[in-house]
Amino acid sequence: MCRALVAILLVVVIVATAVTSNKLRCVHGELESDRCVCEDNYIGQRCNRQMHCSTFMRNFNGTCIACELGWTGPFCDSIVCHTEYGTPTKDLLMCECIEPAIGSHCTNLTTSNIYLHYNRRMAEFWGPLGAIVIIPMIACFVLCERASEKRQEKRIERVMADMKEAAGDQQVEQLLDREPKGP
Repeated sequence: MCRALVAILLVVVIVATAVTSNKLRCVHGELESDRCVCEDNYIGQRCNRQMHCSTFMRNFNGTCIACELGWTGPFCDSIVCHTEYGTPTKDLLMCECIEPAIGSHCTNLTTSNIYLHYNRRMAEFWGPLGAIVIIPMIACFVLCERASEKRQEKRIERVMADMKEAAGDQQVEQLLDREPKGP
């Protein structure tokens, strides 16, 4: 019982230490009086949001005058993704790109990615339809092969019948390695 209480107390202390140390961690800044003081061009409670101002000049309240291309907001810390190929993450720091786009703002389209993307889409689209089209084609092929074999058999029978009339039954059966029927 005593060991269980000591183990529980130890777990509580470890978790509490991890939670408090996690709260006070400054990514790009220094901790002063339970508050992060951020380095230049960083903002946020933990100094984890980089400002993407196009110039070093700021407004009187610290906001940017203008943002770099691909960034928006008063502090230019919210990413702008290509509207067709990407969506921003919840924290607005990165874009989640949709194929065939790549890059930080989902604006880079390479030929190989485009071909791969559209070939994949065609395969996904034609996959079920392809089965619907291929199965009747296979059935048609099999039926045509059978019909062809039957036509060939009839041709051979006609030739054989002509040979029987010309040479006689016994000679044809000898040619075919059969035992002759009776006289």
